[in-house]
Order: sequence, then C-alpha cells, then structure tokens
Amino acid sequence: ETPAAARDAFTLLRLKEPIDKVGRTFLAGRRAVLKGILRVLSKPEFSSTVDEKDATSTVQDEAEAKAEAGAADRATQLQQDMHLPESRIFERATNIVSSRYLPTLLESVRAFSALQDEEEETQTAKPMNNPIVEFVTGTLDEAFEQLLSLLRKRQPPAQVVVSSLECCRNALSPLKDLLPSAISPLLRNFLQSVALDSLAGFFQKANDTVMSELDVLRGHCAALEEQPDITSKEILETIAKTEQALLVAAFTALSGSQPLLSLLQDASDAETRLVHELHRSITNFFMAIVDTCLYYIKEDPASMREKCGLPLEASPSAASGTRRSSSSSSSSPAATAAATAAAA
Repeated sequence: ETPAAARDAFTLLRLKEPIDKVGRTFLAGRRAVLKGILRVLSKPEFSSTVDEKDATSTVQDEAEAKAEAGAADRATQLQQDMHLPESRIFERATNIVSSRYLPTLLESVRAFSALQDEEEETQTAKPMNNPIVEFVTGTLDEAFEQLLSLLRKRQPPAQVVVSSLECCRNALSPLKDLLPSAISPLLRNFLQSVALDSLAGFFQKANDTVMSELDVLRGHCAALEEQPDITSKEILETIAKTEQALLVAAFTALSGSQPLLSLLQDASDAETRLVHELHRSITNFFMAIVDTCLYYIKEDPASMREKCGLPLEASPSAASGTRRSSSSSSSSPAATAAATAAAA
C-alpha cells in the first residue's frame, strides 16, 4: 500500500501540487493504515480465543518445541510458558506489531524521505516543514500503549514478555538508525513501563495469595476449634502450611520478575528504579501479611506499626481485603492464635 501511496504523492508533486499539502496528505493516509493494523489488537475476538494456527510463536508449535527439547518433560520453562493462553495472546500481538506495523511505519518514513528529496530537486517548491518526527513518535506511542494495555490485562510471564518484545526491538532497529534521538528515549520509556507494570502484576498476584491463604487459615482454625479433640499441633501444622504457601508466593513473584532486568540493560537509571520498586514490593508483601493478621486480632495496623517502629504506609490490597473479611466474622481464639503466630 505504501509504494502506491508514494507514487501518487510523486505524481502530485510533478503536477505542481504544494509540497506541504502532499506531505500532510501522505502521512495522514499512512497513519490511517497503521491505525487499521492496531485495531485488530483491540477487537474482542483477538483475545477471546487462542487458535493454535494463529499463534506465531518463537517456538513454532508444541510438537516442534518438544522435538527441540528432546521430550516434553525436558522442555524449558520458556517453552512451557509460551503455550499459556495469556502468553500466546501477547506473543501474537507483538508479532503483529513487529511483522506488520513497524515495517509499514519504516516504509512510510523512507517514502516520505524520498518525497523530501524530490522537493529539493524541484526548484520552484516552497520549503516544507518536517513533520516526520511527530508522525513517528505519535504512531509508536499508539502501538506501545496498545501492547501495555494488553500486558496489564493478561499479565504473561516475564520470560515471555522479554522474548516477545525482542522481535519488536529488532524490527525497530532500522527506524532507530534513521531517527535515533526521537526513538531511543521513546523505546526506553516503553520498556521501563513494561518492566514496572509486569512487576506490579506479579506482586498483585502474590498479595492476592496472602488474602486468600490467611482467610482459609482463619476459617480452618475456627473449624478446628469446634472439634473437642483439637490439639495445638494440628493448629501449628495448619499455620506451617500457610506460611509455606506465602513464602512460595513471594519467591514466585521475585524469581518471576528477574528476567525483566534484561529489558533495561542499556538504561542504568531504569534498572535502579526497577530494583527500588522490587524492594518496595517485597516489603509491602510481607507488611500485607502483618496487616491482615492485625486486622484479624482486632488490632489497628497503624498503631501497631508506630509502636514497633515499622513503616506507616499500609498495603491497600491488604487493608481493603481484611476489612471485608473482619466485618463478616468474629475472631475465634484459635483463629486469633493462628493470626498472631503468622504475624510473628
């Protein structure tokens, strides 16, 4: 489509049409084409079904993945993650951007550059303002925002995010070579947003685990109390299982976030910010456990934090979740003991 549009633009120039008008019309048409490509990603049917034939993965299909690994039980974690529904949807989206959107954008920039060369050869033409930087940054912003929106909604594993975005970075390289000062900061900001949004999603899942596991523990201890032959050993075993589940949730979020650093290897400031955010997320995760237990034993988290010299900032998810839980049932002695032990 771009070559045909470029030929029409050249024809208009040779017919003495004003270069400014021709350039604006050409870019407006290219923007409409690019919007049409992105529109596919926002259609409900794009995310509602995952067809094996439509999933163009870096690992072509499950059979090929197993063959490369030697057997299904030896498949790498990335190969396994790539076949999750959220991974395949995100990978399909990045494939559309890298194989259709970015090449069309590059083609448009090169065609517009040729129009500018034509202008220089046309002695009677008026100088044309160069709107190409605004065009490129605007269209890239739209593509990046679409991918970020899908990332926040689907939350694929970090290794899948890194692998899928690699094709976008490669496809963007020729354009980056043409307009380095415009594209480099834009790409850097996008990758930083990807890393921070992914990190937030991983720890939100971990915080949700805190709420569900402690709520289950509370209910289980209340049920145990009604049994005449209940022993402290049974309660402690239940607490131990909950503690293990919470530690696994923390480890999963922490280890799952590690690949995100590779997105920011060329930006030390962004790496530092990600590490700071990781530290804050881990702190909030464990403080959410404390806050939840304090709510269960009818203690005010803010007052207890102040007494113990802990940070006064409470975890929003923990606060809202525990208020709902504490309003629905009263604390039994066994549940109180369990909550106190978990907090400790």
